[in-house]
Amino acid sequence: MHQAYTVEKGAKWAAQIRRLTRPIWEITPKFTKQLFTSVALPRVLYAVDLWCTPVNNKHDGPKTVGSARAIKQFASIQRAGALAIMGGLCTSPTDALNANAFLLPTSLTIKKWCFRAMVRMATLPRDYPLHKPVNWKITCLTKRHCGPL
Repeated sequence: MHQAYTVEKGAKWAAQIRRLTRPIWEITPKFTKQLFTSVALPRVLYAVDLWCTPVNNKHDGPKTVGSARAIKQFASIQRAGALAIMGGLCTSPTDALNANAFLLPTSLTIKKWCFRAMVRMATLPRDYPLHKPVNWKITCLTKRHCGPL
């Protein structure tokens, strides 16, 4: 449910950034990228460590383990943002757009945000109410699944 809300919100932000990059506004790619990374990404990836598990390809079989659907939908949002940043054509390859806009690939962006959340929670002060549960979760071994933390 939160994933669908996030995808909808991301599509709206990408469309708004695309509108700002029209020649009338004269916004440069530098400022468009800054707007995308400082406003759109935090709004889209808010609490990503809770609703999205990074993709893991280290198992046997053709399918990936993790939130592959969410990452695929986020890739379309990031593609729209990269198109807005670069002002490219709709037929431009996504990898080239990400490389030219200096954006990480989608799966690495999500891993980066999950890692940031993990580091933020691991460095909580001892008197913080969530310090004990977070430290317990970090030190205990999960037997069934790998959580996002």
